[in-house]
Amino acid sequence: MKLEQLSPENISKILGKKLCLFQAGKRYTEELEQKYGVLENVEMIIKKSFKVNNLIIRDKTIPIYEYSYLDTICTDEYEFIITDGYYREIYERVGQFKSINTSDRVIYFFPNKNTEFYLYYKDKYKNQPLDNIIVFRSGPSKDAYIEGTDFYDNARALFEHMVKNKYNEKYELVWFVKDPQKHTDYEGIKNVTFMSFDWAETDNVEQRDAYYRALCLAKYIFFTDAYGFCREARTDQLRIQLWHGCGYKYSKGRNYHEKRYEYYTVVSDIYGNLFQKINSLRKDQILVTGYPKADWLLEKSEIDYLELLNIPPASKYIFWLPTYRMVSNEGLSFLNEYSNFSETGLPVVDTYEKMDELNSYLKARNIQLVIKLHPFQNKEDIDCGNPSNIFLLDNAELCKHDIMINRLLAYADALISDYSSVTTDYLLLDRPIAFTLDDIDEYKESRGFMFDNICDWLPGKEIWNMTDYISFAGMIADGLDFDKHKRQNLRNKLLKYHDGNNSQRVLDMLNI
Repeated sequence: MKLEQLSPENISKILGKKLCLFQAGKRYTEELEQKYGVLENVEMIIKKSFKVNNLIIRDKTIPIYEYSYLDTICTDEYEFIITDGYYREIYERVGQFKSINTSDRVIYFFPNKNTEFYLYYKDKYKNQPLDNIIVFRSGPSKDAYIEGTDFYDNARALFEHMVKNKYNEKYELVWFVKDPQKHTDYEGIKNVTFMSFDWAETDNVEQRDAYYRALCLAKYIFFTDAYGFCREARTDQLRIQLWHGCGYKYSKGRNYHEKRYEYYTVVSDIYGNLFQKINSLRKDQILVTGYPKADWLLEKSEIDYLELLNIPPASKYIFWLPTYRMVSNEGLSFLNEYSNFSETGLPVVDTYEKMDELNSYLKARNIQLVIKLHPFQNKEDIDCGNPSNIFLLDNAELCKHDIMINRLLAYADALISDYSSVTTDYLLLDRPIAFTLDDIDEYKESRGFMFDNICDWLPGKEIWNMTDYISFAGMIADGLDFDKHKRQNLRNKLLKYHDGNNSQRVLDMLNI
């Protein structure tokens, strides 16, 4: 069995034959059809995991199957094309099937426009020494772009620490963002450059050359989530997956692999062991450093963020960061973090009557509840009315003022969330935390949790209903902390470091 790039020179070998695609997504498959016109011959798609059972391209419905389906077909009747940027990874997996892994079998891979450019520049720079370049990228893939997520999280915290401590005197620090023009505040700072991640596929040669020079010659590549842009890195480059959180939600069906990056940062040995297993990593790839963005919680700021956001004054502030869950729009019984359905659009406080009851209590106790919405959540989907002591804060408002959530949480006297990793970050402050658990059974069956007996691992009060919610608010108003012992016990287990030096620790562990 051998791997061969699909090209105009060899396409004639498979034209008219039955085709099976591996890992084919909609956009990738459309590019394949546009270039080679083979869609009518595609009979199936094989994927490791999927949420829908077919893919519809130009009115053609293509069934999707798991890899085990290969054992039920006569593989000699098919030609196989890998349609994914991780084609080497998939090729290894396909090779495990004896019916396919024969001496004369050719597995083709189709490079989309992005991959084709990457392969060209990788070959161009393969013999050139790496430069003192460090690349940063945050957020999900560009297809899932949300305003603000391209310059935030652990990558940004690490970058800010490096600029503050003059690492840019030695290294060229390069950010891949959506729109470089939004980052003119950094103009004039030595060796700091912003480029668009869209330049990876642009027809503007000058921009594309600049992008791939940085990517192909960088000694270090830091990212949170969007790792696919550097899948063809050289063996002498170091890719560090900073990730964005160690929380309680389990991620089913992730197609991770030890060759996707060299290192993965976590906040403790417990999470190191969990993510090593989940992501199919080697133990030596796990770096227990703590997260750079957690350092923001302990930093003094000259800016009053509450005043900047026009959050009303109060004697106590409780921040609520719900993650949103509903049956997804594909019509499957799959809970996600994108939206929720209730009268108010919120869990627990899910009716107008409950909202009024909560606001009346908060007003009487001079508490301001700040509800910070998930970045994927539209503010219009939440209907709180106009309560005096409940402040609704969405991603757009934070982006407008360029405020990172952990800088804002430093003002919180207490935090309410559910299964989010933000609660693990917040443990650094050793302040009261509560968890809304009204859909815990559904969530366990759908996405699942990182820990068995999940309630034993939640460092705070359990909120199951409105009585619990108001009780927690009253506890904060009275300065009580009934769950302190449990929280501090779990704090020492879930966070290895409490010193606010996580950014420097990342750099030290990598000898930067």
